[in-house]
Amino acid sequence: MDAKTHSEIVEVMEGQLRAMPAGPVTAQSLAVIALQVWLQADTERHIEHGAREHFKQIARGVLAGRYGKGRKAAHREEQLPLNDELFGDSLQERYPRKHQRDEEPAYVPIGMASDADLWWNVEQMRSASGGLLRHVDALVVYIETRAAQRGGEAA
Repeated sequence: MDAKTHSEIVEVMEGQLRAMPAGPVTAQSLAVIALQVWLQADTERHIEHGAREHFKQIARGVLAGRYGKGRKAAHREEQLPLNDELFGDSLQERYPRKHQRDEEPAYVPIGMASDADLWWNVEQMRSASGGLLRHVDALVVYIETRAAQRGGEAA
């Protein structure tokens, strides 16, 4: 997908999100609404499913506030209990509520998220970052070991 098409999809999703009342929104619901802009009545069901799954992935980014204008939403002051000077762009606009692995997460504005949901997100991020750091450490050891076997230094 080219950047222009991606931007158009994000723009439609952000517009739909702004039009929705504040509260929980799933990536699935946002994707289905946005997909209607491009979907044709005779679209083959496998193509529709693939497109919906791709749109859900984009919707997750929109719900987290990772793209475009959504990053500085008009409701920002209402959603964040603390000011941007303290956190900058480190916090997302919305966070998923605690859910099981096989469930579609519902994203809520940070100001509406419960402490339990936010702590659950902290644990999810710590778990993911721990795995990423282990991967980084293993890759460093691999590079250094390979360089040592070649009789040189790692570049």
